[in-house]
Amino acid sequence: MTLAIGVCGYSGAGKTTLLQAVIPELIKQGMRVAVVKHDVHKLHIDHPGKDSDLLFRAGADIYLQSITESFFREQTYNETSITETIRKLNPYYDIILIEGYKHSDIPKIWLLSDNEAKPPAECRSILVTLGRQDDRLRSAIQLIQKQLAEYHQKTIIYANILIGGKSTRMGQAKHLIPHPDQGSWLDHTLSILLPYCHEIILTGKAHIPEHLTYIKHLPDAPNVKGPMSGVLAGMRWAPNVSWILCACDMPMMTEKAIEWMLNQRQIGAWGVLPKRSAQDPAEPLLALYSHHCAPLLEHAATAQQFKLNVLGEHDKIQTPTIPESLLNAWLNMNTPEDWNPDLWN
Repeated sequence: MTLAIGVCGYSGAGKTTLLQAVIPELIKQGMRVAVVKHDVHKLHIDHPGKDSDLLFRAGADIYLQSITESFFREQTYNETSITETIRKLNPYYDIILIEGYKHSDIPKIWLLSDNEAKPPAECRSILVTLGRQDDRLRSAIQLIQKQLAEYHQKTIIYANILIGGKSTRMGQAKHLIPHPDQGSWLDHTLSILLPYCHEIILTGKAHIPEHLTYIKHLPDAPNVKGPMSGVLAGMRWAPNVSWILCACDMPMMTEKAIEWMLNQRQIGAWGVLPKRSAQDPAEPLLALYSHHCAPLLEHAATAQQFKLNVLGEHDKIQTPTIPESLLNAWLNMNTPEDWNPDLWN
């Protein structure tokens, strides 16, 4: 989930002034920022008599789009909780700043008014209290950076191993091919991933050996082609986690390769798709995808663009160059000639 932090205080305490200063600093750091503002009064965000206002008052939700900005005005049939609002914004932003909602459980900064000595007793989850005499911008930025770092460290990581049926060139299903280190290729992949993941799933249509039937096995997403069908199946099943995506035909995978890839993660990045060299395209398998990637891939699938490495061109995706000593971990074995067990030894 995306980090949400509140900025609270009574009217005139300086909430909007602080947010106006904080937002550009976060954007300089590469963050995508959303603000949710609580207004106890009726909203006035359109011009009475304009076409968009007339259509809204007729009962429709309104989406306006221009070259530089877009705007969505939604009818409220039932009061939406702040938790539900955060859930809707979650896949699209690195941080969500909440102005108001002082009685919520959201971690918050409390801004004291001129004649106020401390926050009201009924307000919960206050991380810091700032008066007029404090350097509010500096304190807020330091707090947000600390919270982002802690959130980053607590990232929940799942793994999705793509499997398939019988390989004509290999003469059998790849995930069942014997591995010199441990059981089959699938057994080896599981043993490598297990220390780094909260859960591992399998996606694709294939026979699962009896000793591995305890692992969650999902069918591919319908009407989606290639590896993306397995990726979206996993992301739809668990939409709020990060995913290591790999294939069952990568028997040279090592712990060192996983550790290197995870160490490339930076706060504010939405994924790590390594490159074999600076000139090569991003590798979509044995790559890390945050929950922010789900809407990007859903959009690509809707447009019938099923190549995962299209994400390598996105400005929020990291594409580090793989160290030469680890390159073999990214090899796909497609023919008997590709796979030489002596390479592993």
